[in-house]
Amino acid sequence: MVVPAVVQDILQGNEIELTPTLNVKGYILGNPISEYDKCESLRYKLANDMSFLPNELYKAAEISCNNDFKNFDVNNTKCSSYVQTMKQDIRLVGEAHVLEHNCFKSSRKKMYLNKKSVLVNAEFCRGSIRHWNLCNPRLAYENDIENTFDYHLNNSRHSLQVLIYNGDQDLVVPYMSTLEWIKQLKIPVNDDWRPWFVDGQVVGYVTEFTSLPYRLIHTTIKGGGHTAAEYKPRECLAMLDRWLSPSPL
Repeated sequence: MVVPAVVQDILQGNEIELTPTLNVKGYILGNPISEYDKCESLRYKLANDMSFLPNELYKAAEISCNNDFKNFDVNNTKCSSYVQTMKQDIRLVGEAHVLEHNCFKSSRKKMYLNKKSVLVNAEFCRGSIRHWNLCNPRLAYENDIENTFDYHLNNSRHSLQVLIYNGDQDLVVPYMSTLEWIKQLKIPVNDDWRPWFVDGQVVGYVTEFTSLPYRLIHTTIKGGGHTAAEYKPRECLAMLDRWLSPSPL
């Protein structure tokens, strides 16, 4: 969620002639979230499409919750019950990549790294670390941006080349939620859901939005997860090479 805000600040600084001027040509975003609430609702839709939720349950929840699984009325007991059941049904699925093994927070890696012998003797610790966490929650910044849509809208008025991609096996930020906010920018579509290839094989689907001098390309990465390049490095490298060339995907 940080990148579009930073780009907007840079562009505004250039307009008032702050120095040094940064010559921003474009930016790339992977599996980006724009609005948490809509993302939450579409997560369940994608889980249903992928057969992790029974269709009857999802349809009943959709009706009872008015298709809002995040900000529903807590007094709506039917909706609350359906959402809780859906959460239970997908809780053991690895949301970052639904086809991969789920990595739980209490992983063996963390258990190993917190062994006293490792903390005291390991070359990378040498007694300086008392407890090892996989992620450090004490970073010195606040998550105060809850919606990035206006940043994207403001940036779309500038001469920028933007590439946005989603791994299609990601339940953290479903590709449908990304496409939804992109379409709300009201930028004309000039290439809609076209397959692209590496070595003759389909590796994703491209949609191109153009309102010159602004152009936004969105693509799915077939078989990719939340960090698409982790699972499909070859395909993501081909995507990046073609975009920077610039050549069509």
